[in-house]
Amino acid sequence: MFEASESRTTVIDAPIEVVYQVITDYENYPSWASSLDKVVVGDGQGLQGDYPEEVEFFGGALGFRVRYRLRYEYDPPYRLSWELVDGEVRGLLLKFSISSLDGSYEFEAVDGGKTRATYSLRISLPMAVGPLRRKAEEIVMDTGLADLKKRAEELACRE
Repeated sequence: MFEASESRTTVIDAPIEVVYQVITDYENYPSWASSLDKVVVGDGQGLQGDYPEEVEFFGGALGFRVRYRLRYEYDPPYRLSWELVDGEVRGLLLKFSISSLDGSYEFEAVDGGKTRATYSLRISLPMAVGPLRRKAEEIVMDTGLADLKKRAEELACRE
């Protein structure tokens, strides 16, 4: 069993409302989240305010394809958290389920119209993917925070 937990924080040069808008605009993730190809937002069942309860993601890196569906909880514009509903990883010669993929974003407005963003993630897989493990962690965390920062700052500059 492979388990990992990590948390990273950065300051985004964009107002908290813009950052929250970016992170909850799931359908546009493939345009800025480098490891995602496709996102399917639930059918409208279980909407929490203006936000969907479940979202399914498709992507890949390092020769693996990944599919996972997450169930979300919202506290706009300060917090977004999720837990895994189901998911799998496929490689050329292997396929396995993701055991857990739980995490959150926490946002705090800071001076100058900026936002402190903290991304936390806990993942469990039934097997370690050998030397690719560390690279996979970096890709997940970079997509989760660096790509968000870049996109939110682009949108803030347009306003």
